Amino acid sequence: MSQFKMLRNFLKISFLLLFLFYINIAKSQTNPVLIGRDTIVFSLEKVLGLGPNGNSSFGIASYEALKNTAEIKAYPTIKNQPGNLSGVVQYLFIIDNFQFFYQNYVSGAYSKAFFLEKANSMHWNLADTVSLSKKPIKSAFAVLAGINSAKNEVIIVDANNNNDYADDIIKPLFKNVYSEALMVKNTVSVQMDYFSRGVVNQYKVSVFLQRAHNPEKLALSFTFPEFNYTRFVYKGVLYFLCADRSGMGQNFICVLPERARFMSIDRGDMVTLNHFASIGGDKFKLIANNYAGRIVLLQGPLDGFSQIQAPLAGTEKTVTTSAADTIVSDQVGFKAPLIQGKNMNPLMKKGGQVSTAGLKGKYIFVDFWSTYCAPCIEELPYLKAAYDKYKRDVFEIVGVFDERAPGLTKKIFEANKVTWPTVGMNSKDAEISGYGHVQSFPTNYLIDPSGRIIAFNLRSEDLMNRLKELIGH
Repeated sequence: MSQFKMLRNFLKISFLLLFLFYINIAKSQTNPVLIGRDTIVFSLEKVLGLGPNGNSSFGIASYEALKNTAEIKAYPTIKNQPGNLSGVVQYLFIIDNFQFFYQNYVSGAYSKAFFLEKANSMHWNLADTVSLSKKPIKSAFAVLAGINSAKNEVIIVDANNNNDYADDIIKPLFKNVYSEALMVKNTVSVQMDYFSRGVVNQYKVSVFLQRAHNPEKLALSFTFPEFNYTRFVYKGVLYFLCADRSGMGQNFICVLPERARFMSIDRGDMVTLNHFASIGGDKFKLIANNYAGRIVLLQGPLDGFSQIQAPLAGTEKTVTTSAADTIVSDQVGFKAPLIQGKNMNPLMKKGGQVSTAGLKGKYIFVDFWSTYCAPCIEELPYLKAAYDKYKRDVFEIVGVFDERAPGLTKKIFEANKVTWPTVGMNSKDAEISGYGHVQSFPTNYLIDPSGRIIAFNLRSEDLMNRLKELIGH
């Protein structure tokens, strides 16, 4: 082995040991800890209550709905299901989709073709599988709902995640609950695993279940009233740092001026991995959100922190700010990531390639939507009105669509007279990797002529009103 490789490996090992050392310190500290010259680690505490997602609930497909799909092959059979229930509905809520589908591919439950198709549709980077466990870990949990002999709707959760309901408690199923206090009081604490640096660790996730708004059949809605947080002072201002990992695999932080309570934040304030948080006018890059949302690492200028823990001897504080117009990020105020790919709109005579790089000098509205998303389709007439009003030398729309049914796609384009270029999200040649905020549909961005994002998630008349403000008429 060359001396260069030996030195490189030594530096990697040294940084890893330093990182782990300070992680252990951070777990016992309330103040941020400096590791390296421009990186700071925060230790967060878990609390019950509605976090930055607000009162968000999730509906998922039941075992019955998935019975004819390849996905159901890896769903576990739970022993000792209550025998006195009628109208039984079963669910498996997957907390970590990437881990779940990967471990079941490795075990042989899923084929390689199925896993690759799933990875492509979810935009997973296959290189990141090195950070996943090949051995099965508890990345999902089972729930059963039914009607008891007293005609009451009830649920049972496999809380210790042992694929056995014998040691779990049957609970009443709530309906139309909006009270945070009632949700917290009736959460079920479920045992989960996470894999980090070669080690399987345990944590618990708190879930509240209630009846979904479906009058025809028994269906469940999942809410996770918990979040992790800490407080710190930067440039004399008290800030609230919150990490929210619960729900459908969303993994983000937000940094806000200290507030006593909040119900939800704008999605534009959600900072995902390798995106930037704005604190006191400075930009901090999120480089890690680990340990089930308990440890957060930010990289940026450190001189404004109060009560910062001392670094190792020999390290120095340095300011490494970058101008927002040179940083590429799908956040308001930053340079927009590139979008390019083949134009998939069948109504446009000229297909060819679409690239936002060739559209500078005009306002660009980027619309992420899906063929199964009713709210997305409801937005199309508003986009059509704006597209018809403004000429192509000042305004362009680029659609990025998630195609679930090819035949349906053409009908949607024709019914709504969609005449703007559209890139297929699942197309092999599509380049959309920089848009980490696209966690659901619809999601959209307005980009100014310089290529900078100036608005996020404009809905209905909002786009037209913003264009009138910017362009006039």
